[in-house]
Amino acid sequence: MAKDQRRYLQWLYQARKRYELRILNYTVTSNHIHMLVMDDNLRDVIPKSIQLVAGRSSQEYNQRKKRKGAYWEDRYHATAIEIDQHFLRCLVYIDLHPVK
Repeated sequence: MAKDQRRYLQWLYQARKRYELRILNYTVTSNHIHMLVMDDNLRDVIPKSIQLVAGRSSQEYNQRKKRKGAYWEDRYHATAIEIDQHFLRCLVYIDLHPVK
């Protein structure tokens, strides 16, 4: 599990470099990820980044475990943040989520 989390973060770093993804906060748990990112009105940055990270990390996992099929249960869920209070609640939620 730790290896998968590390590889996910390495691919996230690649997405940041390749697509200039602005990562504001994140947490990687044993079975899901929370990320707070900005798109700077470049609407394709987030989907391209998620496609890279999810695709590559799942390919590596499947190859290592000698398995086929879906790694991620569902597509990612994106929510737009429009007010400061919502932004702050998201930051706190992401930071405290692994504690729950």
